[in-house]
Amino acid sequence: VSKYYYEYEKQKIYITQDIEEAVGILGTGYEYFEAPSCASDGLDMFYYYQNLTLMANEISGKKVVTDIYFKNDTVSTPEGIKINSGYLDVVNQYGSDYEMNGTALEYVDGNTLFTVDINDGKVVSIEYEYK
Repeated sequence: VSKYYYEYEKQKIYITQDIEEAVGILGTGYEYFEAPSCASDGLDMFYYYQNLTLMANEISGKKVVTDIYFKNDTVSTPEGIKINSGYLDVVNQYGSDYEMNGTALEYVDGNTLFTVDINDGKVVSIEYEYK
């Protein structure tokens, strides 16, 4: 498990986790949508929860989490960073070992790309992606 993950009721949701396990933790309060994948073979499977979206893909025959996207400021990283947090809060929590991609700070650990997009000194989006 990467050092970058989302936590819900003391349980980790992380990139390459079995999607059934992740949904088992988050519960059934989601809308489901699937479409042919642009990035990989097979389907992109979307689980739209009130505060975040999970995407799953099939990798090596297993359906796993490939994206976790925060939809609003009611959810935060285990370190307390959320939408509207300040740039300095992010750097104080995660350090300056990031790559800039436009306005986004990109942190990498293993197969996880953790992206925090900044606009006017504030966090505007948070996403964990399969790399």
